[in-house]
Amino acid sequence: FEKAISLAMYFLPLGLLFMLAGQVARTGLDIFLALARFIMLIHVAAFILLFFATLLISFVSKKSFLHSLRELKEPIIIALGTRNSFATMPFVLENLRQNFHLPQNAINLVVPLSIVLCRYSMVLIFTIGTIFMAQLYAVSLGISQLPFIFLSVFLAALAGAGSPSVIALSMIAIILTPMGLPVGAAIILFLASFAVIEPVLTVVNIYLTCAVTIAITGKSEQVTSEVRFASSPR
Repeated sequence: FEKAISLAMYFLPLGLLFMLAGQVARTGLDIFLALARFIMLIHVAAFILLFFATLLISFVSKKSFLHSLRELKEPIIIALGTRNSFATMPFVLENLRQNFHLPQNAINLVVPLSIVLCRYSMVLIFTIGTIFMAQLYAVSLGISQLPFIFLSVFLAALAGAGSPSVIALSMIAIILTPMGLPVGAAIILFLASFAVIEPVLTVVNIYLTCAVTIAITGKSEQVTSEVRFASSPR
């Protein structure tokens, strides 16, 4: 199956060109402007998430904002360069152990589970992509539809866990099909922009994994230390 998928990937640019040509014929050249806005929104949302994740790391680790960011610069650089969360995992484990002094057994459990199951990048792209497609095709979203969208986004991201990027992106059909939005147009939008947004999405995946690991293991370590101090003889 991996060999078949690898062979099929050679025909992906041609298929993408045909699908894009069909969408341009129906919607005009405005789809390229929409693509640029989509890329910009992904980057803005990613930087907002990174900002709040750094605040969480700073609060739990009792380090300054810039110092917390500096301690994780190596995983960020590796994530930008490789665009692969699994290739960055060893650097995440090493930096969390050395710079934040977290227990090795805890981070060895939390980090791989977070990278495989908690697809933060997919949640980000599915959420923005769904709202963006609804605006692009003039479909109004009511308050009652928002819980369905958010639940579907998490289910779609979880359904694509461990899958290649192209297959994971196609899971947006779980969200768009019940809403009557074109799935093909969304996949074109994602695939055409994925080379540009993939580095920042990988950084989001890695950095939020670090934040969650520090929040979970750091708090548990503090609680354990307090219990040991309280039970120690005085």
